[in-house]
Amino acid sequence: MRGIVHLSRVRHVLLIVLAASILLGAGVSVASANPPAGGSLKFWATPTTAGASSLVITGAIGDFGSSLSIDQNGKSDPKGNYSQILLQKGTFRIDRTAFNSAADKASFPIDKANCSSEGSITAPAKVSKGTGLYKGISGKVQITLTLVWIVSRNANNRCDGTKKVLFHSEYLSGSGTVSFS
Repeated sequence: MRGIVHLSRVRHVLLIVLAASILLGAGVSVASANPPAGGSLKFWATPTTAGASSLVITGAIGDFGSSLSIDQNGKSDPKGNYSQILLQKGTFRIDRTAFNSAADKASFPIDKANCSSEGSITAPAKVSKGTGLYKGISGKVQITLTLVWIVSRNANNRCDGTKKVLFHSEYLSGSGTVSFS
C-alpha cells in the first residue's frame, strides 16, 4: 500500500495559525494619504512558533504585518475561506476559496526509505475590500503553500503516513497584480 499524507489536516493547522495571528495585536495606521500606484507584488508568510503568521509584501505594496482567517462576513473563523491581511498601513481581504479547495484535495506520497514527504499547492485568489492606504484595492494573486514533513514508522517499521508527524514546516508565498480605484 502506498503511503499518502492528506493535507486537510495540515490546512486546518495553517488556518489555526492564521487565526492566531490576531493575538499579536497587529495595528493598522495610515502613513500616507496617497494610495499606491498598483502593479505587481510578491508576498511571503511564515508561521512562527508563537502561532502567528508573519507576512511581508514587496512591489506595488511595500508593507508587513499578519493575517487572520475569516468567513465571508468578516468574522474570525479558522476554517474560513478568506484572509484578512493586517498590515501597518491598512488592511485588505483575500478570497482563498479556490486555494482551500485545492488544499482539501491534495495528497503527497511518502518516501518509504526515510519517511519524508513534500509538496506544494498553488491556486488563484482575489484581493478586495481594502482599508486605510489600501482602500479601493482589487486584483488577483497566485498563492503557493509548500510543505515538508517527516512521519514516524508504524509497528511494522514502515512509513505509511498513518502515524505521528514528527516534524513539519510550511512556507507560504505568492505573486500577483493589484490596482486601486
